[in-house]
Amino acid sequence: MISLIFYNCRNEPFVITKKIRDNRAVYVVEHNDGEQFEFALQSNGKLDYVSNKIYYDKIQTIYFHGNGLMESKIMKDTLHRTNGRAYYFYDISGNLSGDYNYVNNVKYGNAVTYYDSTAIQKKSMLFNEEGLVYWYQEYDRKGKVIKEEGHVSEN
Repeated sequence: MISLIFYNCRNEPFVITKKIRDNRAVYVVEHNDGEQFEFALQSNGKLDYVSNKIYYDKIQTIYFHGNGLMESKIMKDTLHRTNGRAYYFYDISGNLSGDYNYVNNVKYGNAVTYYDSTAIQKKSMLFNEEGLVYWYQEYDRKGKVIKEEGHVSEN
């Protein structure tokens, strides 16, 4: 483990610590007030992810495709379980591809996927507590429903 101490423009110290996690280098940047964020690099040197605590129990992590565009933005709890919203993005265009909700790493509730380069829904889904789809609608590129399965109510 290597630690470096830097000072910002107000002469306040912050520390950058390099750690090895899952066989890759992870850099933790910590301010003197305890606030911190971390980032990791891909093997090609490009940014892999950036993670920061945004509430006392929530961590926002942004992952990146190899081309530098955002891959996903995911809310996790302090145990690193996906809890809350997760957004996924197409690798070439960077457009939103999906919007899901999670509870303890399991998809739950409503989710939507989108066609690339448009804001038109591709699918709407509802997931139960086990992460299984119990209802979905599929749409064509003009927004017309082309398929529906299941029931909106689980009962």
